[in-house]
Amino acid sequence: MTNKEWFLINDQVCFYPDEQIVCSLQGNKKIPLTRIVNKMLYYFCKNCRQIIKYDEMMLFIWGEKHRQIRYGSLYQALLVLRKSLEELNISSALIKTVRKKGLIFDCVVVEQKSDPKSTDNVSASETSAQSSEPLTNKPIARRPLFYLGLILLTALFSALFYYYSTKSVFDNYTAGERLSGGCMVHYNSDAHDDNHHKKFMTSHSELCKPGAMLYITTYITTNAVSVVQCDNAWLREKHIGNCLVHYFPEGK
Repeated sequence: MTNKEWFLINDQVCFYPDEQIVCSLQGNKKIPLTRIVNKMLYYFCKNCRQIIKYDEMMLFIWGEKHRQIRYGSLYQALLVLRKSLEELNISSALIKTVRKKGLIFDCVVVEQKSDPKSTDNVSASETSAQSSEPLTNKPIARRPLFYLGLILLTALFSALFYYYSTKSVFDNYTAGERLSGGCMVHYNSDAHDDNHHKKFMTSHSELCKPGAMLYITTYITTNAVSVVQCDNAWLREKHIGNCLVHYFPEGK
């Protein structure tokens, strides 16, 4: 990632990898990203509308240590990225799963080398890239509280993600319930109840395959449902296609 490099996604969202931020084009809504999610979105932008293999993505994010990383950590980062883009009106369905092949970021991405608007001030009189003045010459104390807050927030997200990535991504799911199709189903334990989950499985019995493990995430406050479908319950085998992520924006 190079200085001043940024991306315009679907003519409505700006992504600043150096600052680990995505925001609306007008800059009135900004979402900080963790280091892992930031690198994932950067790789998507560099390879938009191409099939990206899971191992290629993991190698880019974690380097040579990716062989010790669970696929569940990748899926969790993917869910966080989808949620962040949804908050900026980019449909999460545009990140598509290609069975046993990988992922596609089906967006129009335009790479930029200079920024027409500052990510910390929407006012046209205070844009950061319309001036040829080097970034290092700008007053450091211009908005110290904003930068300090951003640094602390990013550090907090990074610490939380590191903590949870060292545990199983499925630790916060209920004990498995075997359905008539022969699969084991787990529900996110922080949901109000499991009625939404069971109603969803009634409509999607095709996901229940003998020996498969399903981890279903949904809440009473939203219709969206995400499902991680694994052939190996404990993820002991690390090969492409071991787990698939299904996302249903309307829960249908």
